[in-house]
Amino acid sequence: MNNKTISFILFFLIGLFSCKNQNQNNVKSIISKAIKIDLSEFKELSKNNFSLVKDVAFFQLETNEKSLIGSVDKILATDKGVFILDTKSTNSIFNFDFLGKFLGKIGSEGNGPGEYSFLGDMDVDYKGDLQLLDLRKSKILKFQIDGKFINEKKFGFMTYKFAVLNKNSYIFDQGTRDNSRFRNDINLDYKLITWNPNLQRLNKFLKYTDVYDSPNYPLPNTHNIYRSGEKLNYLKPYEYNIYNLSSEDKIIETYDIDFGKHKIPKSFYLKYSNANEAKKIVFDFRKTNFAHSIINIFETSKYLSFNFSAGSNLYWVAISKNDNSFFVKDLSKMDLNDYPFLLCPNAVINDQFITILRPEYIPYLIEKYGEEKMKEVGLSILTEHKLNMNPIMVKWNLKNSFQ
Repeated sequence: MNNKTISFILFFLIGLFSCKNQNQNNVKSIISKAIKIDLSEFKELSKNNFSLVKDVAFFQLETNEKSLIGSVDKILATDKGVFILDTKSTNSIFNFDFLGKFLGKIGSEGNGPGEYSFLGDMDVDYKGDLQLLDLRKSKILKFQIDGKFINEKKFGFMTYKFAVLNKNSYIFDQGTRDNSRFRNDINLDYKLITWNPNLQRLNKFLKYTDVYDSPNYPLPNTHNIYRSGEKLNYLKPYEYNIYNLSSEDKIIETYDIDFGKHKIPKSFYLKYSNANEAKKIVFDFRKTNFAHSIINIFETSKYLSFNFSAGSNLYWVAISKNDNSFFVKDLSKMDLNDYPFLLCPNAVINDQFITILRPEYIPYLIEKYGEEKMKEVGLSILTEHKLNMNPIMVKWNLKNSFQ
């Protein structure tokens, strides 16, 4: 037996042991502590017209050749500043302080140590270090906040999005069922998996279903895991339950959003069994009165906040964590004092919400309300913005009383 044959056998046995060890995975049940939120009459509830927003502050993100953002895919806010992930245009992560000053980029594209190929996601860990998900190379890269590379870990399977759970483990969102069909190494039939690289252990949560997880459905949201400080919230696409991702062994169902007659019936999905038809499902939602596409699930110490759509209208909801009362706003009928901010909260830091106003959205506001009106309510910074500039960052809070 020659050296090449021996090397091949050893490589095969190591790989077999590795896969077998990693396949020591466990199916975990969801712990249900769900509070039912009755939004069946959300259209009536959303007719209130009082302002909700206070303590608004605007910051123009510095624009130069190195800091120019092409698109905003995800935002993380930490004590050290704001991180913006751009996967569509520049394949980069930009770091700004809370006054809008550009601090630099995190990592760079390439094939060497500390370099990534195709960014899919980012998260911050318990130490405050930033961790990046490289989809193409199936690895996680860890950086200090100042951009210094620390290490990287290969996880050996395809995935979609991720978050850091604790010191030793991660949770992965597997996207649509179709994405996992070619992953024969671990044969994933579940929406979420947790991975502990030290123990090579996988736990699986939320089994795919035939009705809501057709391999032909497009993903309605870019991200379904939302970080608010140390808390992680998750929403399974096309469904109405919000989960808290607490540890590698435990996921807790915290809210059951009840839209009553506005909930999409299972019979609606059955029309889209054909692959070509299924691609239209998100667009067809907009032709109905059904509530769909819950996004932007963030929470402060007092409120849990999210957006959802019904037909073609976008709504905003805040749930009081004190008594579970809630407030609904129809954003198509809102006053200028609230509209730009509740439209799309992107992050939370120190009990404040952060919204990134994208440049392409600002001309729409000017056209809808007029420059003079915007100046009257203190939005002069928006009227002075140019399309070739970086987005404007807004920090804001909710009023203590909604009456």
